[in-house]
Amino acid sequence: MREGFRYSIEEVRESADGTSFDEIDHNETSRMISFRNQSGRINVYYATGTVGTCLNHPTRGKTQLFRRNVSLELLRL
Repeated sequence: MREGFRYSIEEVRESADGTSFDEIDHNETSRMISFRNQSGRINVYYATGTVGTCLNHPTRGKTQLFRRNVSLELLRL
């Protein structure tokens, strides 16, 4: 179901298949699915196409980077 959303939940989950990322959370209120691997966490806001990456940088500590309007093709990378 993709009505009004940038991607469907299924598309986001399929993008994570075969990667080192495991789904850890799905928040329907914020329309976000979170994944984690050893390097960090990725939050995918499937309604808007915004992707947030969270990691522990070796010199700067915990950091977050947000990218808007991420295409499904880029999400799969």
